[in-house]
Amino acid sequence: HLRFFRQPDPDQPDHYLDRSGRFTTRQGAPLAPWNPPVGHYAWLTGSNRLNLPWDRRRLPTCFISGADYWPENGRLRIHTLDEEGSASLSGYSAL
Repeated sequence: HLRFFRQPDPDQPDHYLDRSGRFTTRQGAPLAPWNPPVGHYAWLTGSNRLNLPWDRRRLPTCFISGADYWPENGRLRIHTLDEEGSASLSGYSAL
């Protein structure tokens, strides 16, 4: 069984990723660390600058290419790709 999905739009991510490595939806609902949006784009947030919708240019996007989750301690390691397709940031977050 093979399922195909539409490629996500990097200009309209459905998720935010903060400096602590926590994901939230556009509506502000947190995502569980064991269920990161792998295969989707996320806006990087956490600056002191204006956030959406007023200042979209200052919020870069990244593609969430993978994640490692350790249930024994609730840690999440995030693998991302930048616009050129090279690995950019990896982070850890706790529950």
